[in-house]
Amino acid sequence: MESSSGPSAGQCSPIVNPYELKPYGGVAYIEGELGEFLLRLRGEVVPGCALRSHVSILPPRPIRGSEDEAAEWLTQQASKLSAFQVRLGKIEVFPGSRVIYVALDAGGTEMGAMHELLNLGPFQFEEEYRFHPHVTLAQRIAPESHAAILERCEEAWAAYQGPRSFAVETLTFVKNISFDCWRNLRDVSLEMAGTRR
Repeated sequence: MESSSGPSAGQCSPIVNPYELKPYGGVAYIEGELGEFLLRLRGEVVPGCALRSHVSILPPRPIRGSEDEAAEWLTQQASKLSAFQVRLGKIEVFPGSRVIYVALDAGGTEMGAMHELLNLGPFQFEEEYRFHPHVTLAQRIAPESHAAILERCEEAWAAYQGPRSFAVETLTFVKNISFDCWRNLRDVSLEMAGTRR
């Protein structure tokens, strides 16, 4: 995120910001070699976008109350959670939206439990889609480009020889400040005793 270390460097600038009315969220960033690979791939297939690799645990939404109150509530709720491992699977496409993403082979159950625990209080929101944790690679794609972008994602992922798992040890409360540009508001650590190696 521009001056902060959030998911985007803010290069994408369409006319309408879809997050204007639901500017907050919670994400788990993907660090290391895997995160860097996914960042490069997304930047290749969607030129100009530099979204930091992540899984959304709380998809974009408004909040009730102040940012500080929401952050404190999130910290309290996160104390009930333990860190866990996620393993990424194959490239898939959401029907309707045609978003290209990497599915989860493991860790989806834990992600679902985390989402259920956190989609309450100041973050409670009736989401447009059923919660389906994933790593987005490309969205808002021109129909004529979709097949080629999907093929490139599949080829690159098949050729990738690095790790396909990552630890979810931190939840980050984020705020949208412009289209595809998010600012980190607070990092919340999960209990390390629960991490599965």
